[in-house]
Amino acid sequence: MIAEIFVLIIIMGAISFFQIRQIYKDDGLKAVMVYSLFMGLATLVGALLLAGLQLQGQSVVDRLFEPIGKAVSGS
Repeated sequence: MIAEIFVLIIIMGAISFFQIRQIYKDDGLKAVMVYSLFMGLATLVGALLLAGLQLQGQSVVDRLFEPIGKAVSGS
C-alpha cells in the first residue's frame, strides 16, 4: 500500500511539474518549482500519516472526525 502511495505521488508530481513548466516557461519557474516541491512533501506526509492509521487498524474517517463527534456528544 505504501509503495502504491509513493508511485502515485511521483506520477502526480511529474504531471504537475510539466504542467507548471508549460504555463510559466521562464517567469518565476524557480518559485513555482519550490512551491510544487513543498506541496509534494505535504502530500507525502499526509499520505504516510493516513497509511499509518490504516496499518494500525484505525479507520481514517473515524480518526479525522473524532473531535467533532466528541464535541457533538458533549464528552
